[in-house]
Amino acid sequence: MSVRQGLARLTWAIAPLMVMAVVTIVAASAAFAQAGSGDQPDAPQAALVGRVVVATRCPVPVGDDDGEICPAVGYPSTLTIRSADGSQELAEVSTDADGRFSIPLDPGVYLVQAPSTTAGVNTPQSLLVTVSPDSPTSLTIQVGRA
Repeated sequence: MSVRQGLARLTWAIAPLMVMAVVTIVAASAAFAQAGSGDQPDAPQAALVGRVVVATRCPVPVGDDDGEICPAVGYPSTLTIRSADGSQELAEVSTDADGRFSIPLDPGVYLVQAPSTTAGVNTPQSLLVTVSPDSPTSLTIQVGRA
Protein backbone atom coordinates (compact mmCIF):
# COMPACT_ATOMS: atom_id res chain seq x y z
CA MET A 1 0.00 0.00 0.00
CA SER A 2 1.34 3.36 -0.96
CA VAL A 3 1.42 6.42 1.26
CA ARG A 4 -1.25 8.00 -0.89
CA GLN A 5 -3.59 5.03 -0.39
CA GLY A 6 -2.89 5.06 3.36
CA LEU A 7 -3.81 8.75 3.60
CA ALA A 8 -6.99 8.16 1.59
CA ARG A 9 -8.06 5.36 3.96
CA LEU A 10 -7.22 7.50 6.97
CA THR A 11 -9.21 10.42 5.54
CA TRP A 12 -12.25 8.20 4.99
CA ALA A 13 -11.90 6.77 8.50
CA ILE A 14 -11.72 10.23 10.13
CA ALA A 15 -14.38 11.92 7.96
CA PRO A 16 -17.41 10.61 9.93
CA LEU A 17 -15.81 11.78 13.18
CA MET A 18 -15.22 15.24 11.72
CA VAL A 19 -18.84 15.47 10.53
CA MET A 20 -20.10 14.44 13.99
CA ALA A 21 -17.88 17.05 15.64
CA VAL A 22 -19.15 19.83 13.35
CA VAL A 23 -22.79 18.81 13.89
CA THR A 24 -22.28 18.76 17.67
CA ILE A 25 -20.68 22.21 17.67
CA VAL A 26 -23.45 23.69 15.50
CA ALA A 27 -26.19 22.13 17.66
CA ALA A 28 -24.56 23.34 20.88
CA SER A 29 -24.18 26.87 19.47
CA ALA A 30 -27.84 26.99 18.44
CA ALA A 31 -29.00 25.73 21.83
CA PHE A 32 -26.79 28.25 23.63
CA ALA A 33 -28.04 31.14 21.48
CA GLN A 34 -31.68 30.16 22.02
CA ALA A 35 -31.25 29.80 25.78
CA GLY A 36 -29.44 33.12 26.03
CA SER A 37 -31.95 35.14 24.03
CA GLY A 38 -35.18 34.40 25.88
CA ASP A 39 -34.21 33.46 29.41
CA GLN A 40 -33.90 36.89 30.95
CA PRO A 41 -35.62 36.63 34.34
CA ASP A 42 -35.85 40.40 34.87
CA ALA A 43 -37.50 41.16 31.49
CA PRO A 44 -41.24 40.43 31.77
CA GLN A 45 -43.04 39.76 28.50
CA ALA A 46 -46.33 40.83 30.04
CA ALA A 47 -47.31 44.47 29.69
CA LEU A 48 -50.27 46.80 29.54
CA VAL A 49 -50.38 48.88 26.36
CA GLY A 50 -53.06 51.10 24.96
CA ARG A 51 -54.48 54.53 24.48
CA VAL A 52 -56.59 57.07 26.33
CA VAL A 53 -59.09 58.69 23.95
CA VAL A 54 -61.84 61.28 24.15
CA ALA A 55 -65.25 59.60 23.85
CA THR A 56 -67.23 60.95 20.93
CA ARG A 57 -70.58 60.37 19.32
CA CYS A 58 -69.23 61.52 15.97
CA PRO A 59 -72.36 63.23 14.60
CA VAL A 60 -70.55 64.06 11.36
CA PRO A 61 -68.37 61.24 9.93
CA VAL A 62 -64.97 62.69 9.08
CA GLY A 63 -62.76 59.70 8.23
CA ASP A 64 -58.99 59.43 8.58
CA ASP A 65 -55.99 57.83 6.88
CA ASP A 66 -56.75 54.43 8.44
CA GLY A 67 -60.28 54.36 7.03
CA GLU A 68 -62.02 54.95 10.37
CA ILE A 69 -65.30 56.86 10.08
CA CYS A 70 -65.01 58.44 13.55
CA PRO A 71 -61.29 58.57 14.42
CA ALA A 72 -60.45 58.57 18.12
CA VAL A 73 -58.77 61.68 19.48
CA GLY A 74 -55.97 60.88 21.91
CA TYR A 75 -56.07 62.43 25.37
CA PRO A 76 -52.74 62.97 27.16
CA SER A 77 -53.05 62.03 30.83
CA THR A 78 -51.53 60.07 33.68
CA LEU A 79 -52.72 56.61 34.70
CA THR A 80 -52.29 55.05 38.12
CA ILE A 81 -51.79 51.28 38.39
CA ARG A 82 -52.97 49.82 41.70
CA SER A 83 -53.28 46.37 43.22
CA ALA A 84 -56.54 44.60 42.30
CA ASP A 85 -58.17 45.61 45.60
CA GLY A 86 -57.00 49.22 45.16
CA SER A 87 -55.10 49.27 48.45
CA GLN A 88 -51.60 49.74 47.03
CA GLU A 89 -50.30 52.06 44.29
CA LEU A 90 -47.86 50.10 42.13
CA ALA A 91 -46.97 52.48 39.30
CA GLU A 92 -47.86 55.63 37.45
CA VAL A 93 -47.56 56.02 33.70
CA SER A 94 -47.92 59.16 31.59
CA THR A 95 -49.29 58.89 28.09
CA ASP A 96 -47.69 60.57 25.12
CA ALA A 97 -49.33 63.53 23.36
CA ASP A 98 -51.57 61.12 21.40
CA GLY A 99 -52.76 59.30 24.55
CA ARG A 100 -50.66 56.17 23.99
CA PHE A 101 -49.05 54.33 26.89
CA SER A 102 -47.07 51.17 27.63
CA ILE A 103 -45.98 49.76 30.97
CA PRO A 104 -44.34 46.39 31.71
CA LEU A 105 -46.25 44.51 34.41
CA ASP A 106 -46.17 41.01 35.82
CA PRO A 107 -49.15 38.88 34.81
CA GLY A 108 -52.12 39.39 37.10
CA VAL A 109 -55.11 41.56 37.90
CA TYR A 110 -54.70 45.32 38.35
CA LEU A 111 -56.91 48.33 39.00
CA VAL A 112 -56.17 51.06 36.45
CA GLN A 113 -57.27 54.57 37.39
CA ALA A 114 -57.73 57.10 34.60
CA PRO A 115 -59.47 60.45 34.18
CA SER A 116 -63.21 60.12 33.67
CA THR A 117 -63.68 63.47 31.89
CA THR A 118 -61.57 66.13 30.21
CA ALA A 119 -62.54 68.57 32.98
CA GLY A 120 -59.76 69.74 35.28
CA VAL A 121 -60.95 68.22 38.59
CA ASN A 122 -62.87 64.97 38.55
CA THR A 123 -63.25 61.57 40.09
CA PRO A 124 -61.07 59.05 38.25
CA GLN A 125 -62.63 56.04 36.60
CA SER A 126 -61.34 52.66 37.80
CA LEU A 127 -60.97 49.72 35.46
CA LEU A 128 -60.15 46.16 36.55
CA VAL A 129 -57.68 44.71 34.02
CA THR A 130 -56.13 41.25 33.73
CA VAL A 131 -52.61 41.32 32.25
CA SER A 132 -51.82 38.23 30.16
CA PRO A 133 -48.53 36.38 30.76
CA ASP A 134 -47.83 35.65 27.08
CA SER A 135 -48.17 38.98 25.30
CA PRO A 136 -49.02 42.62 25.95
CA THR A 137 -52.60 43.26 27.05
CA SER A 138 -54.30 45.99 25.01
CA LEU A 139 -56.59 48.56 26.62
CA THR A 140 -58.45 51.59 25.25
CA ILE A 141 -59.77 54.01 27.87
CA GLN A 142 -62.48 56.48 26.90
CA VAL A 143 -62.63 59.82 28.65
CA GLY A 144 -65.86 61.84 28.50
CA ARG A 145 -65.97 65.43 27.30
CA ALA A 146 -66.35 68.05 29.98
